[in-house]
Amino acid sequence: DPTVSFTALQAGDIDMTERAPYEWIKEIRDGKLKGIGSVESRYSAGRAIEFNVVDPPFNNKKMRLAVAHAMDRKEILQAAYFGFGEPSDQFYPKGHKWYIEGIPSPAYDVDKAIKVLDEAGYKPGADGFRTTPAGEATAFSIIVPNGWTDWIDAAQIAVEGLRKAGL
Repeated sequence: DPTVSFTALQAGDIDMTERAPYEWIKEIRDGKLKGIGSVESRYSAGRAIEFNVVDPPFNNKKMRLAVAHAMDRKEILQAAYFGFGEPSDQFYPKGHKWYIEGIPSPAYDVDKAIKVLDEAGYKPGADGFRTTPAGEATAFSIIVPNGWTDWIDAAQIAVEGLRKAGL
């Protein structure tokens, strides 16, 4: 638990911890928590939405593209990670030796997400949410690990974008 380890760090029970809560890192950087330093890891971690591309609805490439356009990566970074890091659409960030240059990134654009969903045959239902090309409700789960508030916050913002697109 990151809160327990950070509390132990503050108490002097341990000398180092990883993955301190981002709000506390911000306070350290802002000079509000004295006696504790931080070191930034440029390539420390990434968060991603991983699709089951075998089964509907994500076996449809346009559905996956619509989801990508519905993600406000800058808002996720700001709200969930206190502005630390840079938005990315690849597993490895820009500057990393495994980052692939020249691949266009789907921009946050809910109108584009809606257009792509229309093209894929996902039409708005009476409740405002999309139905499949067969006329059934579009449903899927988002699974997030418990205990990591940044992951939970990021997922909640992602869900907001999906709802705006009718998913």
